[in-house]
Formats: sequence, structure tokens, C-alpha cells
Amino acid sequence: MKTVLTIAAAVAITLLLQNTLIPTEPTQKTESTAYERVIKTNTLRCAYALYPPFISKDPNTGKLTGIAVDLMGDVEKATGIQIVWEPEIDFGAVTETLQTGKADAFCTGMAMTPARGKVLAGSIPFTYGPIQAYVRADDHRFDNNPSAINTPDVKIEVNSGDLSEQVAKRFFPKATLVYKGTMGGEDQLFLDVALKKADITLSGPSNLSLYNKNNQSMTLRQIPFDQPVYSIPGVIAVDINETALMNMINTALQDLIDNGVVAAILKHHTSTDYGQLMSPPSHGFNPLPVRVYYEDTDAGGVVYYANYLKYAERARSEWVRAVTGREGPLWTDKDPIFVVRHLEVDYKSPARLDDSLIVTTKLVSIGGASLLMHQDIKRDNNVLVALKVTLVAITHNGKVLRLPPEWRQKLESKISST
Repeated sequence: MKTVLTIAAAVAITLLLQNTLIPTEPTQKTESTAYERVIKTNTLRCAYALYPPFISKDPNTGKLTGIAVDLMGDVEKATGIQIVWEPEIDFGAVTETLQTGKADAFCTGMAMTPARGKVLAGSIPFTYGPIQAYVRADDHRFDNNPSAINTPDVKIEVNSGDLSEQVAKRFFPKATLVYKGTMGGEDQLFLDVALKKADITLSGPSNLSLYNKNNQSMTLRQIPFDQPVYSIPGVIAVDINETALMNMINTALQDLIDNGVVAAILKHHTSTDYGQLMSPPSHGFNPLPVRVYYEDTDAGGVVYYANYLKYAERARSEWVRAVTGREGPLWTDKDPIFVVRHLEVDYKSPARLDDSLIVTTKLVSIGGASLLMHQDIKRDNNVLVALKVTLVAITHNGKVLRLPPEWRQKLESKISST
């Protein structure tokens, strides 16, 4: 009996080793990333939604035109990778389309919100534009009074999973949301307001322009406010796990931004019908995005006052790096070092945990050895903190240094007129 048990134990151990420590066949990778597929096929499948002026389709020929089409055409030239526009989808289907591999990227341009950031990765912005609120032409209840929208009696039509839903929940949490049917296009948002199924909808000016053009008997109008309901950076989106693909797209976009290609495309396509579309500054470091983490906040749950100075310092450093074109160490032994001589800070409103902030930097004037800069730290286009900073150039020994001619030439070209 003892011999039988010993033999059985030996067989069990042998089988265990064969199945765990010494596999007879190596594990095969069954899935590939979108990046691997793009490199293998030399094609990038761009899902898209019709959203003038970013993408429009000729009803007769099916030809696509617009900002995104021109932009991705230049990405194709820069990378040598063919752009294939498929499939056409609704904005609410972007996440599912990318996660299931039906497309490699969503290339129309979309806003990367904190909610979307959980499942999608967004490129560096290639434009900035407004989201506005729209009502029937004869409805003046909310003019110059956005707080009047934030009541349960007001119905806001939104697209499920889209930016309109996220903006409505964020800025008008007490309002009643009405969800657009899955079969209707973006025009359905406006049409339902016109038919009094809802009071308001949220969208971009281009969508309103297209709707009013096709529905002249049921036009809507933009509610007049002091500023847009929301300002959105336009990005190309990929699945959250596609880091390599995002790096490839970002490298191409940055090159197009730095060389003025993006600014020329926006200028060519933008009209007053589409609202203000702004090109990102060269090198993409102005504005600088900042996310508020727990370590940034104080006991009251708001950003500790000194941390705003850190945000501003990072933005200035990246601004200098962008202007000088340095890719390695920012300062060499022969370069001037900029130190803060004078600082004015105006704390207007607090930032809070998980806020997405933007730090803008402008060069106002240049002295013999000094720079005057204005910086704004913003959330949703609202200035939370404004700074005026005077920097002085010094040597590595701490002596004041007049700006070298090559530095002065680069800096003078960046002086802001606003």
C-alpha cells in the first residue's frame, strides 16, 4: 500500500512540473494592439462623426472635407501611414468603437473630459472651441442668467455618453436631462428643443449653424452669456491602453503645430458660423495642462496657495524650453539662468481635487536682463489665479547677465500683444 501511494505521489509531482514549470509549448499572444496593427498594415482606421467644420460629407459624392480631414491628411504625409476613414459613428459610440477594435482612433476631434479620461486617451490639443447653450428663438428666460437653467423645471436634451451630458451634469446638476434617441443624429438635439420636448441643448456653434440652415422654420438661437458654457480642447482619441499609438500621433501633431500647419488649416476652415476656434501655441507647452492631485490640496480640500506657484514655474520652464528649442538640459554653463525678482499673485477662486487646470504664459516685455510675464491658471476658461512675474537673467555665479543676442532674438518674437 505504501509503495502504491509513493508511486502515485511521484506521478502527480511529474504532471505538476510538466504543466507548470516546464510547459511543452510557449504561451501564444492572441491579441495585438491597435498600434501593432497600424504598423503591420500601414493604415490607420479613423472613426469619425459628422461635425462641421471638422468633418462634413457631400451628400452626392460621399466625399469628406473639413479640419480633421486636412489635419489627418498631413499626418498621413508626415508618417507615411495611410488614413482610412471608417466607420462613421455618433459621438456617444466613440468608447465602444475603440474598445472593440472597430477603429484605431477617433479623428473628428473631441473634448477629453475627466470622465472620458477613464477609458480613452487624448492627444495633445490641436484646437480649442466653445460649447454653448441653445433655445427656441422666442425663448428669453435664460438670457444672461445661466443660474436660471439649474432647476428641475428646465429640461436639457443631451446625447448619452457625450460631452453634452457631462457638461449638463457638471454645470446644471439640478436640471432635468432628456436623452436623445439612439437613431437620431446631432440635429435631433436641436429638433427636440424646437418641438418643445426640451428647453435647452448644449453643443458647438457649428452644429447650430448646420441645423438652422436645414430647418429655417424652426430655428434656435444661442443664449447670450458672458462666456461660453464650456471651452473644449479638440483632441484625437484612442483607447486608454494604446500608449504607443498615442505617442506616434502626438509626435506628428506636434510637428504640424510647430510648423504652422495646424494654424493654417484652422484659418482656412473657420468662419463666424462656427464660433472661435483657436490654434494651440507652437510646441504645445502653452497652455500647460495640470491635474490637481490629493497631494496638492490642504485640509480644506482646495489647492494649497503655494502650489499655484509650482504650477506657474513648470509652465514658465516649458515655455522657455519651447522658445529656445532645447530638448536636452534646459540650462548649460553658457546660458543665462532666470530667477524670480518680483511676483504679484491674485487669488480669485480655489481649485479642488481632480480639477483639470490650464496654465497660460505670455511674455509681455523684455529689458536688458529681465523678462515680464503674465500667467493665468484657469479651469473651464475661468481664471482662478493671475500672476505677474519679473524674471532676471543671471550667470551661474549669481551675477546679473544681459540677455545674449541669440536669446533676445528668440524672445522678442514671442512678445504678446494682448
